[in-house]
Amino acid sequence: MVKEERVLNKLTDFKDTSMIEREYYLQQLISKQGNGLVKVITGPRRAGKSYLLFVIFKQYLQSTGIMDDQIIEVALDRVSQMALRNPYELEKYIKACIGAEKGKHYVFIDEIQLSVKVKNPLLDEAVIALEDRELAYITFYDVLRIC
Repeated sequence: MVKEERVLNKLTDFKDTSMIEREYYLQQLISKQGNGLVKVITGPRRAGKSYLLFVIFKQYLQSTGIMDDQIIEVALDRVSQMALRNPYELEKYIKACIGAEKGKHYVFIDEIQLSVKVKNPLLDEAVIALEDRELAYITFYDVLRIC
């Protein structure tokens, strides 16, 4: 805990005094770090969710020794990354970014609601029970569980 507090003190150097304080939310991310679960940040539009993740939390990670190549950033609202809305393309991209590197990586995805579900080519939809038809599709969640 002492290390986290010291790192957070370093973060005050990065803060823009005109920005809203997000220390509580940063602490929430830090406290849940490394538990193996996908973190989802929700809130109203223009509330600073992306800023919290892509600036504040990223700077925190960097201040703890996480290298830039261990942080993978995706913004699905950018035209240049629109193809990554497809879960297959997203998985390929994440795996290409990780490469043969060992160690922990962080994947930040902005505007995940823009991702689409695609048919699983390995399943025959005709043999799937009607109530299980959703299993015939692959979503971003399936990708993040695997990567």
